[in-house]
Amino acid sequence: MNEFITDFIEKIRNVQSENDLREMYRWLFTKQHDVANTAAQINNAFNLQGDLELKPDLLCLNVGASNGMVVLAANPGWSLEDNAREDAFCRNSVENYEDLIFNFFDTHPKVVGRRVRWWSGPINFSRELMPEYCENRNASAQQKWQAVNKSKTLGGWELFPWHSISDGISPQIKKSPWLHEFCKESILALIRLQPKIILVASKEGYDLVRRDLLDSVPWSDSTIGQKTSVAIAYTRIKSGCEIIAIRRQIFASFKVLTNQEIFDEIERLRRGWK
Repeated sequence: MNEFITDFIEKIRNVQSENDLREMYRWLFTKQHDVANTAAQINNAFNLQGDLELKPDLLCLNVGASNGMVVLAANPGWSLEDNAREDAFCRNSVENYEDLIFNFFDTHPKVVGRRVRWWSGPINFSRELMPEYCENRNASAQQKWQAVNKSKTLGGWELFPWHSISDGISPQIKKSPWLHEFCKESILALIRLQPKIILVASKEGYDLVRRDLLDSVPWSDSTIGQKTSVAIAYTRIKSGCEIIAIRRQIFASFKVLTNQEIFDEIERLRRGWK
């Protein structure tokens, strides 16, 4: 695509620890002009318009912790009011940028003035899949956010870190060699960080993880859903990390699966793993 993308992929390829991630964000902070120009170039190359258009905001490859449960999604969303505040805060200093990324569940609500509702799904999943870290089953939303921030048990990770209102990047992954390489290196960086659980929550993420990058490792494959059949796959790699891949955006507002259906199937796959 361009020299910035090439350099960015190399930075991601070198991520082995949180310190490496922090160094990457410090580098990105110095590349704000390249970030904006590259967004415009990608929009033009893929004809991304309207809600699909990539924004020039500072990038977000991950948020929160990377050693507990990490949700692998497609790319970060965008809303006019929230992201204007978020981007202004991050551009103010590199320290602010790092603070919002790595202390997301404490800092982000203070910056935008609210807790983003989408995260209630991943928070509840982390409490169900890692019950040893769930101290209070009847916690309020505020208490849950505070708990995951304190325990460092939840994070998010993106295949591609440019913001957009709707995802127009995922359909291009299989068609574009540079984009496929970028997303591949993003996933491999996450795996190297050795979280306890990687929860893959998108069609494209499932295809990349289950059918491409980790096709050679043993998996337990299944389907869930009474009205709509959705593929789910489970593996546990050498580091001990569990990878749960679901070929659906399970945290979208329109649901075809109940949380309990998903929890029950994950528990069955866990019990059957050898």
